[in-house]
Amino acid sequence: MVGNLLYINGTPDSPEIRFIPEESRLLIKGRSLPEDAYTLYRPLIDWARSQSDIYTERNLYIDIELDYFNSSSGRYLLEFLAAMEQCLRPKTKALIRWYVEKEDELMMEKGEEFRQLIEIPFEIVYLD
Repeated sequence: MVGNLLYINGTPDSPEIRFIPEESRLLIKGRSLPEDAYTLYRPLIDWARSQSDIYTERNLYIDIELDYFNSSSGRYLLEFLAAMEQCLRPKTKALIRWYVEKEDELMMEKGEEFRQLIEIPFEIVYLD
């Protein structure tokens, strides 16, 4: 992690996490079943807290495309989103896009739970 750059390599049990500056997009993709969710998500949460002076006029997109996550991952995902919410409001237009398979009721419900807890605009995007 350097400046506003962020990249965490995905594994079969942990998601790829990367910030794509030219697109103003943060991507979290894969499965999140790490043995130590704190160690995985701490750099992401720290990164989020460092963004308050970087994003002022640009839109920021947070794309979350998880097949599944365990309860400890959910806790740190929520902490990350809350940190983003605190850093960015009201000066940045941000959008969380929660990608989910149409048949995946569990992940759809999890997305709805997060949407209710976070004040950043949040949309659920159905994958074909």
